[in-house]
Amino acid sequence: MLIGLTGTFGSGKSTVAGMLEDLGAATVDADAIAREVVAPGSEALEEIRRHFGDEILLPNGNLDRRKVAAIVFASAQKREVLNGIIHSRVIQEMDRRIEGIQQAAPRRVIVLNVPLLFEAGLLHKVDTAVVVTISSQERIRRIGLRDGLTESEVTQRLRAQWTQEEKVARASAVIDNSGSLEATRSQVRRLYEQWQREAGGG
Repeated sequence: MLIGLTGTFGSGKSTVAGMLEDLGAATVDADAIAREVVAPGSEALEEIRRHFGDEILLPNGNLDRRKVAAIVFASAQKREVLNGIIHSRVIQEMDRRIEGIQQAAPRRVIVLNVPLLFEAGLLHKVDTAVVVTISSQERIRRIGLRDGLTESEVTQRLRAQWTQEEKVARASAVIDNSGSLEATRSQVRRLYEQWQREAGGG
């Protein structure tokens, strides 16, 4: 069974994905794959350099993700260029990993952790979509602690995605991550047990 896990920036998708992995799910992380496809020496990184200039590279040759974010979240056109370079490569690698897991364990619950599940038109790939939600105040607090971003930087990134409400309206299930970790874990456990039953794995 393939679960699409999504949510807006700073909602805690990775935290929820980790909880699902602890319960026995296999996870495929689109953000992690996106980092891999722009590794030094990759075709994707060279394309990005040609479009955005040498200044988007760190001294060690890695992509300066914060500098690129500042560029693309300020321009829809530049964001479209970046997505055009990265998305097809990420989807191809996601599909390869999912297929490998399904062949090895047909009844295993697989979690596809992808921020732009709806925006990128990937809903058709999954059996069910789950949105992780969070209150506005808690989002700002956690992102500030984690990434050191200002409230305006967070708002800028959120504007590049569908709103939390739009995602919830299209989801099959919602996990509210505004409270304690244990409260989130309890919701995750209930959903995972349901998916296991539906997948015939327990």
